Amino acid sequence: MGDDRGAVRAVSLRATHADRRSTVELLDAALDEGRLDPREHDTRVRAAQAAKRPGELAKLVADLPDRPGVWEWTDHLRIRATDRQRATTWLGDGLAAGVLTAEEHERRLAKIAAAVTYESLRKQLDGVPGPPGTVRERLFVTATDRERLTARLARALADDRIGADDHAELRDAVAAAKRYGDLDRASAALDESAGQDPRAEVIRRLDAAYADGQIGAADHERRTSAAKVAGRNADLRALLDGLTEPAKGATPEWIVGRAKSTLAKHLLTDAERKQTARALERALHEGRLDLDEYDERVRDAYAAQEAAQLRPLLVDVVAPAGAPERPDKAARRSAPGRLLGVLAVAGALVAGTLGVVAWRSGDPAPAPGTPAARTDVKVAWAAPLDRPTGIQAVGNWVTGSALIRARTDQVTAYDLADGRVRWTFPVPGRNELCTMSRETEDGIGLIGFGPDDSGVKCTTIAALDLGTGQLLWQRSRKVYEGGSAAQGAVSDEVGIAAGTAIVKEPAGFVAVGLRDNKEKWRTAVRGESCTAYSVTASGTDVALLSACEDKSARLSMVDPASGRVRFGTDLRLHDDDHLVAVVENKKTTIVLSTTPLVVRTSDDGSRTRDAVISFDGQGRRRATVPLSQDDLDVAPHQLPAPFGWSDSFIARPPRAFAVFGDTLIAPVMLAGGTGEDRLAAFSLADGRRLWQVELGAPVATATADGERFVVATTDARIRAFSAADGRALGDTRIDAPEDSVYGPYELWPAGDRYAISHVEGSAGPPPALVLG
Repeated sequence: MGDDRGAVRAVSLRATHADRRSTVELLDAALDEGRLDPREHDTRVRAAQAAKRPGELAKLVADLPDRPGVWEWTDHLRIRATDRQRATTWLGDGLAAGVLTAEEHERRLAKIAAAVTYESLRKQLDGVPGPPGTVRERLFVTATDRERLTARLARALADDRIGADDHAELRDAVAAAKRYGDLDRASAALDESAGQDPRAEVIRRLDAAYADGQIGAADHERRTSAAKVAGRNADLRALLDGLTEPAKGATPEWIVGRAKSTLAKHLLTDAERKQTARALERALHEGRLDLDEYDERVRDAYAAQEAAQLRPLLVDVVAPAGAPERPDKAARRSAPGRLLGVLAVAGALVAGTLGVVAWRSGDPAPAPGTPAARTDVKVAWAAPLDRPTGIQAVGNWVTGSALIRARTDQVTAYDLADGRVRWTFPVPGRNELCTMSRETEDGIGLIGFGPDDSGVKCTTIAALDLGTGQLLWQRSRKVYEGGSAAQGAVSDEVGIAAGTAIVKEPAGFVAVGLRDNKEKWRTAVRGESCTAYSVTASGTDVALLSACEDKSARLSMVDPASGRVRFGTDLRLHDDDHLVAVVENKKTTIVLSTTPLVVRTSDDGSRTRDAVISFDGQGRRRATVPLSQDDLDVAPHQLPAPFGWSDSFIARPPRAFAVFGDTLIAPVMLAGGTGEDRLAAFSLADGRRLWQVELGAPVATATADGERFVVATTDARIRAFSAADGRALGDTRIDAPEDSVYGPYELWPAGDRYAISHVEGSAGPPPALVLG
């Protein structure tokens, strides 16, 4: 009864002057945006002024957004004039591309003119690229793409990749395909047809495996016979099960550092069995094994078929690559939990910026500051393995409800809810993706790609619609003949701020409209020996950095709309930056934040070599945080350097540190330590250390999430800390199978879930997954 009386009382309230004024303001905004015509606007305004109850006012704006400037295409909302104009343009593009007939185009144009809500507008744009949320598989097929696939079918028939019956079936499917979902299925069926070249390669690898002792004579004959008659590439790939070589061979150090599930997939060569025997012989000479143990293990090593069978023979006498030497044989054999800890530290050092999770069945002991309550997360979904084998990811974004993962050859959007592929953008031609904007805006991200014929040159910059995977525009840019724009992938070449795309060129920077590619302004670097170095953009701030041969640099903060310089400040480049042209394009002077302005570089005003420096709004120095301090090192494996820094996600490297207002939070390592197993916060006003938290295990990856700093550590835990005082806010244990989260990866909090993208996704861990 109490609830019912409250409802009646709320209904009986009379509308106030403020209620009417707020309603009229929304109606005025709707008129300005073209959602209402003048007549409808006047009618509703008069009704609002006469309304007595809040419910009457609510009905007048029920089909309008609750605030001005909303761009969402919500079904029940009235259409903005600009969106109606865009829809007309998209229909024109569909007519030009041949996916709409002239009659269909005219019919849809008429219905768009009469459409009132976005629901009716979407219906008239069915199959046409452009509207938010459009997925490739629902788009109408262009005649050009249909003809291309038909030509590929003809070539496949001529090359004996497919038979006449398969050709006829696929040709009919292509002819009948109306949408790209149907066309892509026909293309995938063709791609899976086993050709002569893949067949010959599989037979060659089988011959090599037989010669190396990985398979016996009978297995070799069986697999070779099957390869000669295989009709699908999947059948050919299955014949290579267990024959995939690790990057450097299955050395004893590699074997003890890998999960059993991975080892079971690798069949041993004779050379790898001999390596194991030599490792056991060294253990005998060092006193780790007695003679009887040595003899038994050597016999088992030569009889082993899979790498997994060697692990028990090596695990207590060989340390994984990069792990510190363990003190004695007894400790090695009695502490499997400590062994996993050693593996985790080694993995974190190898992975650098991102890290490796080492799994153990027991719950790890809580670190200081950890709350008693702990939750578990499991794998909600995992994406299929990458193909082709060996392909790597170069960067990621999370926008709206999608995880967007960029590889050198394509960009893929995964639905965060269920892992469904929303769209895939293949990098055109024989180009490779070589740079990405750090931020996205209004559902748009910037990418760069270039030819891979003689060292990737990032010659093309493009704007990608992250809702549909369609290119909005692309433009050519000049590049250096040598230096950061000439070799491979490199970060901080492009940026986005306030509807503007800023692109680095050798002699300066150019800014264009984010949606229309119309040039807004250009600025040149000063000094004959100077070149443009990097772009960092966020919100309404753009930081442009130019570099000179004498290691001096000029950092300018500019207005994104006009290019007007708000202030400039001189810097000294980091001492290693002269290597940027020859060592895989790693920039070591980086802008960590634009508001406030925070830069990692060399400090020219003290003996400090590496430092993080903060500036005020006029470009004056405020504080310096040395990266090497008396008792610890700040982010030694997270901040970039030409040597020793991880190559992970090289077009858009993740950053396991963050700026919160006047506070810098970063992983730290005690002096003489081996892993970043602590967090520390530093004041950007005066450089003081504000707080420090022990984690109990090295940092694998970390990220800012609102006012929290979220850290994944190598003991399979994800913990959140208050940026203000380091207080622990949450502790989550990852309860997942081996190899689910392994190797370099980036973590993105997504509500009560965590999205993860791996650099390597063609073997072992999945390319993308969500925990929660």
